[in-house]
Amino acid sequence: MKIFKSMKSTINRIRKLIQQNKNFVDPNLLYYTYRRYNNLFDIKRMIKNYDHVKIEHPIFMLGTQGNGNTLISRMIRRHPNIVSVTGNYKYWAGADEMNSVLGPILPEEFRSIEHIKPYPDNIIYPFDWVCGINRYYHNFRNEEKDFTIELQNKMNHIVKWLINKYQVNSNPRFIDKSQNYTLKMPLLERIFRKSKPKFILVTRNPYASCYRAANGNTYRKENFGLDLNLKIKIELACQHWKNYMETAIEDGSKVDNFLLIRFEDVLNFPEKKMNQICKFIGIDFSKDLLPQKDDVIPFGSKRTNRWYPLRPNVNKKYLMKIDTKEIEIINKNCGSLIEYLNYSSK
Repeated sequence: MKIFKSMKSTINRIRKLIQQNKNFVDPNLLYYTYRRYNNLFDIKRMIKNYDHVKIEHPIFMLGTQGNGNTLISRMIRRHPNIVSVTGNYKYWAGADEMNSVLGPILPEEFRSIEHIKPYPDNIIYPFDWVCGINRYYHNFRNEEKDFTIELQNKMNHIVKWLINKYQVNSNPRFIDKSQNYTLKMPLLERIFRKSKPKFILVTRNPYASCYRAANGNTYRKENFGLDLNLKIKIELACQHWKNYMETAIEDGSKVDNFLLIRFEDVLNFPEKKMNQICKFIGIDFSKDLLPQKDDVIPFGSKRTNRWYPLRPNVNKKYLMKIDTKEIEIINKNCGSLIEYLNYSSK
């Protein structure tokens, strides 16, 4: 019954995408929608056995929504060995969050918030930035104690099916960047332990990140169900950011393959940092992975502005707007982590 409800939710999301363009059906949007949702209806997944497929070092990119993972993931996915939930290097800018794309067919532990019904109280339209706030944190936190053989078999089957579908060479590597998996590292590590997963936590300056989230859609009354002032919105964003970062850093200290990368460092030193990331996940680095002026973004892609040129000053507009009282709220909630990650409000 839960699967059918989630499928209904997905169909409604597809309908909404098309309705937004009812006066002009955008072929790019239609193809994006097809690539995003067609796997839900792939009969092969349900009838074929993929035991012959080997999962080698699956890559899980972690962090908060809007932390820069889209850009970094796209650079990685330009490598011919990499496959994601919607394709391979030929479709390197497609959706790459399995918790959302495959939500209706995933175990509930690994679905995105919009595929978990009923939504937690007050929430009208779900965004990832509520998963980490104190009130809902434990709804989305999973640890090794939650492991079951059934869960392992389901997740391995899905990843093997995707690898089999999209691989173009003999050394395929699966990548995913579902944000709420940031709270599930111990369970993911246990499920894919034989495959030796790699975890990359990408951080972004909380003075920009939390301010950005507080002024966005997440905590608006029509989505969050409460009429909140900016101070409370920033406090909620801080709770989410802190809980995501604190949990991932602690979990990362207990797994074999964990890398922490600051988004700002990737923007300022793209070749150096991408070289470091490629070395960590075990693929060859090439300058061709980096955004180039003449790159053609694959047809059927959204958020095409998240590519070229790189914007080292991406945080500046938020840091210019944030005032002293808002900085104090962020310091109070995130101070120790801010110091640990060497961030500043300047």
